[in-house]
Amino acid sequence: MDFTFPKSQRLTGKKEIDAVYNDGKTLKKYPFVVKYLRPVEMEKECLKGVFAVPKRRIPRAVKRNRIRRMLKEAYRLNKHLLEEALGKNNQKMALFFVYTGKENVTYHQLEEKIRLILKELSAIVSDTEQ
Repeated sequence: MDFTFPKSQRLTGKKEIDAVYNDGKTLKKYPFVVKYLRPVEMEKECLKGVFAVPKRRIPRAVKRNRIRRMLKEAYRLNKHLLEEALGKNNQKMALFFVYTGKENVTYHQLEEKIRLILKELSAIVSDTEQ
């Protein structure tokens, strides 16, 4: 298992991000709204992701950046749950995580929700293949 989150696995570019945000399906698990899309034009990576913490919800930049860092770390350590399902079914997926919670959150709460979301997405991937 590879527990890294290199730039090649990050969703970059305005067109890619807009496509996922506008055309993707939505999965809501408080404190997240996750948009996901199965694009056909992704290169070799089977899973790409991006994280957003809105300024309207968390006005202080220091707190916003801390939450974003915790989200990336939780995703980095648990993304293998979804990568395995995508690899078995030979599919690709782009994810857009939007944090909609309050400021007072611990890393363990975020990691638990990220793990729950990734397991649900892997179940969706497995169901659509069969």
